[in-house]
Amino acid sequence: MTYAPDPASYEECTLGGNVAECAGGLRCRRYGVTKDYVLGMRVVTGEGELLKTGIYNEDRGFSLGDVLAGSEGTLCIITEVAVGLIDTPTVGATILAGFHQARDAARTVTEITAAGIIPTVMEFVDADAVECSLQYEQSELIQTGMAALLIETSGQDVDRQTAAIRGFCEKNHCASLRVEHDPAQADALWKVRRNVSKAIKAAARAKISEDTVVPNSQIPALIGFVAEMNRRGPLRVNSFGHAGDSNIHVSFLSMTGSDEELRLIEAGIETMLKKVIELGGTLTGEHGIGLAKSKYLDLEFDAATLDYMKRVKQAFDPDYIMNPGKIFRV
Repeated sequence: MTYAPDPASYEECTLGGNVAECAGGLRCRRYGVTKDYVLGMRVVTGEGELLKTGIYNEDRGFSLGDVLAGSEGTLCIITEVAVGLIDTPTVGATILAGFHQARDAARTVTEITAAGIIPTVMEFVDADAVECSLQYEQSELIQTGMAALLIETSGQDVDRQTAAIRGFCEKNHCASLRVEHDPAQADALWKVRRNVSKAIKAAARAKISEDTVVPNSQIPALIGFVAEMNRRGPLRVNSFGHAGDSNIHVSFLSMTGSDEELRLIEAGIETMLKKVIELGGTLTGEHGIGLAKSKYLDLEFDAATLDYMKRVKQAFDPDYIMNPGKIFRV
């Protein structure tokens, strides 16, 4: 049996933290995100009351677990979690495709999804992020200057899925394509993606990463917008992430760490988030609002919606002692 969510930070993160953020992960397109596997929780509120949700609660009532999962530790302390397991999935083919144009890679993602194909994993890394990864650890499996798609098919009907995905990649002008069926060999294909977050951090004096989400049909527009921001400068900006569920991480890099560059990053983030909302997206996919994004809430939510969110906070934590200042500033 397997716990299906597969966060990229699995070596450092905790299960409670994953529930608090409702983390996604590489396999979320096919299997869902953390909250889809939470069967119940025991929690402590800001007033010291013990609450039970899901299978811990004989009288189910309201689904409080759906409110608490993803609440960023602002409503309660999670003390115990029951999670659901699935049969361990069989692994299909692993595909690494390189593209000279990031928009072509993004368009491939949109077309694969529109065709009803649901890979186990579908990850995107733009050319600048690939360059960071290759500087961090060399690989001959993809060239500098290419954007990458990393796709793992399910273990069912592998040949048909692989052929269809290959067709979409070739239609959208992929410059290189590698397919591995041996899991041991396929592991090498994942090096670029596994390294990318720490590689981007190592490439700059300072890095701020945002985790935007847009409708699947708008992924090419978002990827193109980020690429244009990088091309025009003055900041280095790149993107990567869980393309299968449209969760794209956009990183803003300061190469000098100067106050001026950090101010430019703040302005760049706001410009990018406004574009995300314009495209019908949302401010965060799994990293949360926290402190950094609280000032942008009104870009997405109207006053009435924000008021009811604050009422929920007040009900669980009237003294505002749970992660004070996060999400809502009082």
